[in-house]
Amino acid sequence: TNPKGRIIEDLKERVKDRSLQKSEEMIIWLMIHKPGLIKKVSESGVLREFQNPLLQSIGIEIGKTYEKRGIFQLSQVLGVLDEDSKRILSEIAILEFKLEPTEEEKMLRDCIRRIKEERLKKDKKDLLNRIKKAEREKQERVLEALLKERQDLIKREKSLWEIM
Repeated sequence: TNPKGRIIEDLKERVKDRSLQKSEEMIIWLMIHKPGLIKKVSESGVLREFQNPLLQSIGIEIGKTYEKRGIFQLSQVLGVLDEDSKRILSEIAILEFKLEPTEEEKMLRDCIRRIKEERLKKDKKDLLNRIKKAEREKQERVLEALLKERQDLIKREKSLWEIM
């Protein structure tokens, strides 16, 4: 591709990454400000699919603390995080969003769906590259396993729309 095309693609990717990070941050915000949603977040498995490792560890820690104590206290979570995570959690905690109670669950579902869709796209792209490599190198056994993995991805994609 030409340099201008590459710049545009790079920009699109950064915007998409930023949008994905915003979804991850919103889930953390909802966990902090609407602790009743923590269990749903944990049960959805979305924290495992976060692409930002700091946000992921913050979310996991919030879930662990809530599960242990049955309540959420920001100070307890801050007490076990490293400095970078504390800073990020504090920044997210002070953000203000005006959401009606009816909008909170919809916002959570939308964020979970976006994160899972992005992970699925990434996994599909990686798998496609591995399939092409196995085909080029005529690795029949590997190709067979990868095609089974592709079927699992298709099932994951279908279930994404069923759960939400």
